[in-house]
Amino acid sequence: MFGFGIGQFYIFSSVFITICSSFPNEITIIDGGYTSLLVAIHEDVPEDLLLLEKLQRDFTNGSQYLFEATSSRVYWKEITILIPKTWKSRPQYFTATHESFVRANIRIDKPNDWLPHNPYVLMTGQCGSSGLYMHLTPEYIQNSTINLQYGNLGTGRVLVHEWGHLRWGLGDEYPNLDHFYPSTKTKRIEGVRCSMNIAIEPIQTNHADCQYSMDEINANNLNDINGFCLSYDDLGSTQALASIMYKPNILKSVTEFCHNDASRPGFHNYEAPNPHNEQCNYRSTWEVILETKDFVGGKNLPIETHVDTTPTFKLVQRIPTKIVILIEASERLNQGDYFLRVRQAVSYFVEQIVETGIHLGVVTFGQIVNIATNIVELSSKDIRENVTRSLPSVGEGSPDLVGGLNKALEQLSLSTDSKGASIIVISGGPASDLSAITDELLNSGVTVDAVLYGNNIDNDLIDLVNTLQGVWFGFSGFQESCVLEDSLISILMERADIHKEIPKQIISRKSEISSRQSDNDFVFVGSYLGKDLTFTVFFSSEDDFLDSKVYVTDPDGKQISVKDRSQYSINRELAIVTIKVSGTAKIGKWSYYIIYEGSKDSIIARINVISKVKSELLDQIVVNGQLMEKEIDYNKIKNQRLSVTIGEEYIFLIGASLGVKIDRPNAPPDTLFMLDLEVEFKGVYYDFTTDGVYTVSVEAYSEGDALKFGLIEDYGESSDVVPSGIAKRAKRNTEEQYTFLDPFTVSKVIGSFRVKNFNSHSVDIHPPSIFQIMEVKEDIGTYKQKQVTITWLSPGDNYFYGEASFYDIRVSLDFRQLIDNFESATQVTKDDIMSKSVTDINKPQLSNSVEELVIKVPLDIEKDSIVAIAIVAVDAAGNRGPRSNILSITFAKTNYLMIIIYVVIVLVAILALVGMVCYIRKRKKSSSPPVRYQVAKFTPEAV
Repeated sequence: MFGFGIGQFYIFSSVFITICSSFPNEITIIDGGYTSLLVAIHEDVPEDLLLLEKLQRDFTNGSQYLFEATSSRVYWKEITILIPKTWKSRPQYFTATHESFVRANIRIDKPNDWLPHNPYVLMTGQCGSSGLYMHLTPEYIQNSTINLQYGNLGTGRVLVHEWGHLRWGLGDEYPNLDHFYPSTKTKRIEGVRCSMNIAIEPIQTNHADCQYSMDEINANNLNDINGFCLSYDDLGSTQALASIMYKPNILKSVTEFCHNDASRPGFHNYEAPNPHNEQCNYRSTWEVILETKDFVGGKNLPIETHVDTTPTFKLVQRIPTKIVILIEASERLNQGDYFLRVRQAVSYFVEQIVETGIHLGVVTFGQIVNIATNIVELSSKDIRENVTRSLPSVGEGSPDLVGGLNKALEQLSLSTDSKGASIIVISGGPASDLSAITDELLNSGVTVDAVLYGNNIDNDLIDLVNTLQGVWFGFSGFQESCVLEDSLISILMERADIHKEIPKQIISRKSEISSRQSDNDFVFVGSYLGKDLTFTVFFSSEDDFLDSKVYVTDPDGKQISVKDRSQYSINRELAIVTIKVSGTAKIGKWSYYIIYEGSKDSIIARINVISKVKSELLDQIVVNGQLMEKEIDYNKIKNQRLSVTIGEEYIFLIGASLGVKIDRPNAPPDTLFMLDLEVEFKGVYYDFTTDGVYTVSVEAYSEGDALKFGLIEDYGESSDVVPSGIAKRAKRNTEEQYTFLDPFTVSKVIGSFRVKNFNSHSVDIHPPSIFQIMEVKEDIGTYKQKQVTITWLSPGDNYFYGEASFYDIRVSLDFRQLIDNFESATQVTKDDIMSKSVTDINKPQLSNSVEELVIKVPLDIEKDSIVAIAIVAVDAAGNRGPRSNILSITFAKTNYLMIIIYVVIVLVAILALVGMVCYIRKRKKSSSPPVRYQVAKFTPEAV
């Protein structure tokens, strides 16, 4: 879910999008020191050695602040900075091994057009879970004019704040929307902050009057304060120690995270309606931190001895990529179509995907280990075709994976140092014990990646890949699955030193064609694509290939078929048809057709469409996905959560469509419905069938109805009292801007995860999801009427899917009661629901539907009462979902002026009526014709 907040002079944001790996670089912690932290500079950032110097100073300052903030527990010990290949090679740069930009923990890249130079972290949305990466711009790091907009106490403090998002999954503690809220604890209106030791005053913006009393508790006053005022930290009187997730770069005294120890300063403000409270169930940031993997179970206690918190920096740079593809060729894989599938995928990878200049070789392992192709530079079409002709077509004996790895290492070391090279293993199941070669691989600097074929996965190989910080994917082997080809592309994106020449994947689909029938579909080639547009169709056998015809049509309807020898090629042995469009392809809708003329009931073909970017000046559409778990132990976790965003570079899109496929063991690929939350898609997969590896792929597309979303902010007139950084926060000065984009299609394999200890259940064990929205509508009654209208999006039955059985709604005069003991609070029943409500609490709507209730609060209410309200959804099996966010509600004051006006109007009407009656009676006495009058009915104005 997207969220951001703006404070004095600065912005800290929590969620955004760009190219990313599903599982980022692994950070380790040893004796309180974080090691293996990876910072990467994008290849388009101009070379600047001063940037490196400033980065190192900022992280050095931040490391000491982090140590102090965690009570002498942790600091940054070792930081690796990946220098782009576009910069000059220098003697002080080491050779990069597994490091890559797409897996970096911290990225130095171009600005986000929406939040220009604002530091932010792309988060998963789960409290306590690590984010994907931190985004910084070169200008933010170096330009003091820009930097000071976000605070004047040094970038090191900002880095620690963002580390709270990145490492520990904390939310921001400054205002999200409204700056003020009613507190059931202090019985007054308070400014959103943590801790309450921070002195807050409402200030004016755009010359609006801000002379409102914080002690006058009613909805009218609260709405006025939030409408015309902004919260301002009184820097002169504030000596608060917490919180770092509030404004550490504004408040000099802040050196701690908010905690739950009421006996000392910095106690957590659990009532504040800020992102952290709503995301983390109203727990303090320090509570959440201590429950993360860094500290749980008493790990990393305060260090008693002196510690030099200055990090050690290692600068690394990638060398030209060298790859050995290590393919299993054992007897156990002779059954089925393993060898055809592998040869199809590897030939496609070598001939169509790998960019010029990469050095590549092939080694096979079975009963014997064989060098199929010595490492060679892929500099021509002939060389690429020679590599594909060497691929194995049959297997012998048992697999000797250790021997294969040794041979691959030997090949990589022949001409130069093997450091920075990659081995891609394609394996069909458990092989030899890998412990004997693990240390040698670690010392070599070679990264091992893997594609695991079939259901009998090699867990030792997965563990080896994880140890070496490689990536791995599972491939079920079913004809309907396209994961094998897609996985190789994803691996190359991790290993390539420069990405500009790697084709972008438009689609990867399966097509089922009945006998004597045709199947046709279309893709949209986006405006940034068109260079080397290529359609590749893979058939399941040579017979299917011979009995089929393939052609495509461009946006103008022009057909490209077998007659066009310059663009159309076939490989009968591998059952592949390739159509490579000459020149720069037209943007728009391209259609493809597959006609099957054979006698089988039906056949399955797979279609891949790729294109290179025709100009680096054009923004690209990218799909980013995040799996929340690398491994599912079913005894502890019952589902996998998936988050997907679609963006144009670093700007998110809304209005696009998304399809998700789950490649699973022992069954054809499954589909997953994703909940569309406009800027993000969320899904929960729980239909596991067995232990094994599951792989997630996505396809995003738009027929022209996707929008690029941005903000135009009118900062208004600011003065010395109201700095422009604060004035930005006025909601009325913020204008949303939408730009329609050309149609596009783009696909990607997101990642794989393991499931173990699976067992099926005969009863429903899956609860409703957490609420996505809960808010109070503006039509609030007086404290005597006790009416309030609330609205939310229905959560569903099993997570986001179906509909729940009923809503359990509770109210209390004590906010804390709903946190600690929800079911002890007063329950709202059907008798408390007003007839004009849209929702029936005993019949929730389908997931993601708008629910609305008008409630008469079943509590004794005074005119200054503050009521807390929250909801839990319950399914038919009695599974209770997470509690919603908690709302604090004040009621409207009685509007005496309107009552006086009403009384006067009524009295005037009565007097007029009496006078008129007398007049009519008098007229009747004189036999005059009757005159009819309609008396207007006046009702009190709704407040």
